[in-house]
Amino acid sequence: MQNTIIHPDAILEIESIIKKYAADNIFLITGKDSYKNSGAKNKIKDSLKGRKITHFWDFKTNPEINDLQKGISVFNKSKCEIIISVGGGSVIDMAKLINYFYNFKNFAQISNFDNIVNSAFSPKQHICIPTTAGSGSEATQFAVMYITEKKYSIENPGLLPAHVLIDPLLHISQTDYQKAVSGLDALTQSIESIWSNKSNNESKKFALKSLKILWNNLRELIKKGDIATHSKIAEAANLAGKAINISKTTACHAISYGLTSKYKIPHGHAVAITLPYFLEYNYDINEKNCNDKRGVEYVINTMKSIYDIIGASSPQNAKDIMINFIKDLNIITKEKINIELVISCIDKNRLANNPKKMLDKNIRAILYELKKSKLCN
Repeated sequence: MQNTIIHPDAILEIESIIKKYAADNIFLITGKDSYKNSGAKNKIKDSLKGRKITHFWDFKTNPEINDLQKGISVFNKSKCEIIISVGGGSVIDMAKLINYFYNFKNFAQISNFDNIVNSAFSPKQHICIPTTAGSGSEATQFAVMYITEKKYSIENPGLLPAHVLIDPLLHISQTDYQKAVSGLDALTQSIESIWSNKSNNESKKFALKSLKILWNNLRELIKKGDIATHSKIAEAANLAGKAINISKTTACHAISYGLTSKYKIPHGHAVAITLPYFLEYNYDINEKNCNDKRGVEYVINTMKSIYDIIGASSPQNAKDIMINFIKDLNIITKEKINIELVISCIDKNRLANNPKKMLDKNIRAILYELKKSKLCN
């Protein structure tokens, strides 16, 4: 079972965890700048003192296959006993992927992750310290990698970090944009989890609580940014991660990967900008286009539960409210989006998890409306 600790200065708990495993040889994975800027480096330096540390940080924001190959090579040479990841979602995913593939003999021959099963998977203990509040990667059994601009995902229960230390004090140094897109990532996860075909009572409990916290505090985070608000957002982001670990994500995420790989739009930004249109699209459902086995009435009631939280009176109103919410956070897309290019990168598994069926023409219509909206210049 995962050990999750959330409070200011939670990072200081790392000393007792390292001692628990009597680990003197540690593989440390961090971001290029966030490790220092967040304050994490200074806070854990005494805990790492006197131990052999192999520090890996040289990889892209959206890791690619060559980054992973390099990381595995460094890891295997280090013969480390445990892994510590300190960073955002990409850093945590890189740690998971190295942990999954480090002893995979045929890794150099992998051209994609389709149907990959690593029978040799024997994970090291992974201590995870997020420096953002939004990806939820610390709470999921998934890890994402890009190969030739196509997104692939590995899923295995063993990828869930053994220990998670969520310290809201590490999130304060982010820019307003970084805080906003991280929070919007969690917000989108919570809403997608609520309407997901694979949701259950447990995932909906996590997701509804997360959405309520985020909706009432995300704008306040950007305006005020005190530690109490950061703590609330950190809790909500972790809850959203727990929710999607059960339900998985849906259409917003399915479409986002092309926006990220082709236009370098950060993940949280990319998932959020189509969210308003799915708040409207998923309500207009009937027996023919319903994807959820629980039926039309169930989906409509689920959508209403989301509308209740955001204060929407209709599907159109829900769309307008969410557009204004995102715009208030100064999230504007300046790229000239090529609709067909984005469609070519869609994750069909995530798309199939949407409660209302989607054809290419539906995706084109949503992306066309997005291009004309207040969220695009």
